[in-house]
Amino acid sequence: SISTGISVGASVATVKGIFSILAGLKDGNVIAARSLTIQPYGEGRFYSKTEASSAGLLAGIAGSVSTIETEVVSSAILGDNNTINVQTLQMTANQTQDLDSKSDSLAVGLAAGTGAYVSTETLSRSVVDIGRNSNVTADTILLNSFLDLNKSLFSDQENGEGANLSSGSAGLVSLTSLTSTTSIGSGSRPLASEVNIGEGTVMKAKSVFDIETLVKTYAKDSVQIEGVSGFGVSLGDSQIA
Repeated sequence: SISTGISVGASVATVKGIFSILAGLKDGNVIAARSLTIQPYGEGRFYSKTEASSAGLLAGIAGSVSTIETEVVSSAILGDNNTINVQTLQMTANQTQDLDSKSDSLAVGLAAGTGAYVSTETLSRSVVDIGRNSNVTADTILLNSFLDLNKSLFSDQENGEGANLSSGSAGLVSLTSLTSTTSIGSGSRPLASEVNIGEGTVMKAKSVFDIETLVKTYAKDSVQIEGVSGFGVSLGDSQIA
């Protein structure tokens, strides 16, 4: 926005991804076969970007907010009371997720103030879930759960674009405040890769019985502040937890 007096510019964007990816068998099945494979795979990309600018003769104020929330569950399921007789049982829950957010603000005026806030939160999980009171007999049993999370799109960019938060201000007096928070899971609901076997279930492998879980995360933040003023205060804060 542009004004001969006081100018205010604002931009807000929110991205939410909450869904489940399921593959499996329900209750009470009897299966005899050479092999049984249950293998759900999920791949998600979630990005949010905002830009705000203002220019005023007396004051320019710009603020932008960009948020992402994801809760994606990839589940390989074998229900209750199943009887499985195979050479190979393979259950693999696999998920890859790329997510990142970016917020830019620019203000020009005798008094210039800019603010930008980004928030990225994920509670995603990959789960192999085997129910109760089932009987599984096989030569080879493979139970695998994998989750790969990457948050680095904007901070890894080059040519001046490599920041999750960026702010520019020009004025006799300037104030800049930038905040970025990244929450990967929570205390009660951590980012997880799980294999669960229910009570009363018997699983017998004549050759190989392998259970494997893996959570891989890469998260990176970058804050960039630029300003020209007679008196200026700038604050940049980035937290990843």
